[in-house]
Parts: sequence; C-alpha cells; structure tokens
Amino acid sequence: MDKETKKALARDVNTSAEMLSALAKDDLYSVRLEVAKNANTPAEVLHRLSKEEDFTFHIQWVIAKNQNTSAETLAELVTNQNTQIDLLIAENRNTSAGTLAELAKEEDAYIRCAVARNLNTSAETLAELAKDEDSQIRWWVAHNKNTPVEVLNELEQDVYEELRVREAASLAKSQKDLLSPKMSVEPVSRKKEKQNLVKMKM
Repeated sequence: MDKETKKALARDVNTSAEMLSALAKDDLYSVRLEVAKNANTPAEVLHRLSKEEDFTFHIQWVIAKNQNTSAETLAELVTNQNTQIDLLIAENRNTSAGTLAELAKEEDAYIRCAVARNLNTSAETLAELAKDEDSQIRWWVAHNKNTPVEVLNELEQDVYEELRVREAASLAKSQKDLLSPKMSVEPVSRKKEKQNLVKMKM
C-alpha cells in the first residue's frame, strides 16, 4: 500500500477501528498523524499515539482535540506550559472534573473560560471561577448547568451591576452623539447670519 492510500484510509471516518489500529503503527509519521485526527479512532489507539516521541506537539495537539480521547489520556496530556494543548483539553467533552479543576488554575484566561463552559466542570470549581476577575469567565459560569444556586444568586448581582455600568456608559455616549451635530452646526449658522447682516448693511 502506497503512502497516499494509507493516508486516505487513515483520515477516512468510515475506516474500521481495526484498520486504524494497524495504521497507527505505520512507519510514516504522516499516516499516524492522520489516524490521531480521525474521529473513529479508538481511545486505546489514541492513548498509544499520545506517547509518540517524534513531533510530540503536533500529535498531542490533534489527540487533545479528538473527542474520542479518554479522560485518562487527556489528564496525562496536560502540560501547564503549552496553552494551545491545555486549551483543547479544557474544551474537550471527555475531560474529567479533576483535570478541569487543575486547568481552572491556569494563568491563561482563555483556558479558564473553556473550563467555565465545560459541562464536566464540578460545582466546586465553578464556585471558584465565579470569583474570577475576568467578567467573561463569570458570565460562562452563570450559564453552566452545574453552577450551584447560591453561586448564581451572587452572580446575578454581579451581572446586574455590570449591566448598570454598561447602560450608563451607553447613555452618556448617545447623549454626546446627539450634542455633537448641534455643536458643529451652530458656529456655521452664526457665521452665515453675520454674513447676511453685512450684506443688508451694504
């Protein structure tokens, strides 16, 4: 079987699990990478591929994104250094509550936001994220079905206060917009009036 045929099989979602498992052992990295991307690749095969020593970042990136990757493999892939991989893990629907709790402590706001959106995130982790300084993260906490009622009550006041500030700013801006045309028109009108008066005197 030539290289292109193997790659085509590796990326085809209709390829059997048995064939994908065999292709995952291929000597060509490009074939193995296509197997890692395939949504039909079994979790155990993805786990084996996650141990790749060559081109580690690329293959781990696609495995972190694959929705067939197991919670155990995703937990092992957490780097706490590479934000791209950790973000994909935080977004994955198979990531466990324990792994998400760890990712919720990341400095990167995008990762914390993804944790707040993930439906596997525990009530305890969501309660912590509800105190986050980033308003977008708090917004997603408020929309997660796992968020406890008492946390929602606190967030309700938080969101209300933020809306008040936004409305006040919006009102102030609209008032300025209304005043601006008048301020630019009045000097011109007065100038014309003066010109007309001069003409009348002449």
